[in-house]
Formats: sequence, structure tokens, C-alpha cells
Amino acid sequence: GNRAGVAECVLSQGIVFCLQNQTQNGTEKLKQAKDIYRELEDKRGMAQAVMQLGHATATTAQGAVYFEEAISLYHEIHDQVEEARALQHLAELQQSLKKDQSVNKTWYDCLSLK
Repeated sequence: GNRAGVAECVLSQGIVFCLQNQTQNGTEKLKQAKDIYRELEDKRGMAQAVMQLGHATATTAQGAVYFEEAISLYHEIHDQVEEARALQHLAELQQSLKKDQSVNKTWYDCLSLK
């Protein structure tokens, strides 16, 4: 079958669940999409899924883990725009979690991509 199409649909379902404040259902779908993208060796798809997982958990330390994973994946595929966007989200999360040392480094990393 069309696994890439399935992954895209599952990713979209996860995003919609999260937008409807059904975070548990949303994160399950996003993780499922990430797994399908991993099977397909689609790093861009994996990065999109973990970026959305970061947004879904953006008030917690787990959100930072997801954003860091997205940064790494976007770096691997040489997508500086999305890498910078993920760094920005990470810095904002670190700031809200009062991780002052980390915030400065993350903003510096973000600015050095430009």
C-alpha cells in the first residue's frame, strides 16, 4: 500500500486531535506517524511528526526533547529554515521552564543559522 500516504493522514489526524485539545489521542497518532516515517526512512516526515509532538507537549520538559530531536533531523537533511524554527520553539520553551543557561545557547544557535 501507500505507506507515505498513510503516514501523512495519521500525522494530520494527530494535529487535528491536538488542536481540539485531545492531546493524548493526538500524541498517540503523532507517534504512530513518526514510526511509519521511520520505517520509510523519511527524515523530513519524522521531523514534522516530532515537531508536532513538541508543540503538543510544549509546556513540559518532554516538549524540549521532541524539539531537540526535530532540530537534529532538520540539521541532517540540511533544512535550515525548519531547524531555526525548531530552535526558536525550543528557546521559548526553555524560557518558560526557566532554563536560563540553555535559553542563551539555543538563541545563539538559532541566530548562527541565519
